Amino acid sequence: MGSSPRRFVRLLAALLVSATAVASCSRNHATSASQDSSPADVVKSTFLSLSVGEFFACGVTAHGDIVCWGENGQGQATPPVGAFASVSAGFYHACGVTADGGIMCWGYSDTGATTPVAGSYTEVSAGNDFTCGLKTDGSVACWGRDNGGQCEPPAGTFTQISPGPFRSHTCGVTVDGPLACWGGNADGQATPPSGSFSSVTAGSEHTCGVKVDGTVVCWGYNGYGQSTPPSGSYLGVSAGIFHTCSVMVDGSMACWGDNNSGQATPPNGSFVSVSAGDENTCGLRTDGTVACWGDNSRNESTPPGS
Repeated sequence: MGSSPRRFVRLLAALLVSATAVASCSRNHATSASQDSSPADVVKSTFLSLSVGEFFACGVTAHGDIVCWGENGQGQATPPVGAFASVSAGFYHACGVTADGGIMCWGYSDTGATTPVAGSYTEVSAGNDFTCGLKTDGSVACWGRDNGGQCEPPAGTFTQISPGPFRSHTCGVTVDGPLACWGGNADGQATPPSGSFSSVTAGSEHTCGVKVDGTVVCWGYNGYGQSTPPSGSYLGVSAGIFHTCSVMVDGSMACWGDNNSGQATPPNGSFVSVSAGDENTCGLRTDGTVACWGDNSRNESTPPGS
């Protein structure tokens, strides 16, 4: 598809991020890198998980370290050394859960998104200019910019969370299965349907979830068809800016929505997970290797060893 007013506004906002400090839940300042991360400098690795952000991606290797590739203008593709259980790539920052349950973040810091709340965590999810973490007791803590209530999670016990990568909303799966969403809701992206879910993923202005019966439902903005999933039984789903991808029970990949850069045209093969970004997508194959497709203008679709 071609450009739209919403895409223009999103790109304009992205250009302003690195030049303007905004009001935040907490503030932190750091120096930033000045070049793209070069995957050619990294030996091919086997990955356990991956996450695609805005023009960059990160993955946890079988050794527990984090490798990132793509845009690195804010240091978002330069992870710290250490042992990690998971990683999440946001807009211009990323965060990881360490082996001992702590959280470390790096990248653009002027919104406070890289200054985690103290505690023990099982999951972290980086959004646009804020971050949310799932604590070991099932409660949610968020930090960073809070201009739309995205840093104000409701009380309750959750099993999984997902902040949006551009618009300010967050959704989570409660311990009983229903969804709870908070923050921006201009397109209905924070008004989930009823039902019991196993996972949820917040996109820019839409949200999708996998129900316990394996079906996928989406809600919110649908200008590119990103909220109209095909029928089938799915293992997981990932909502990007204007497209969505999902792994089916047979390991194949299905994508829908904006395909301007080929981000919704996945390769053949068997996958265990997928992460949709802006105009690119990456999937983790059953053999632990990563495949990416779509825009590659900043090497965001060139994983290590490819």
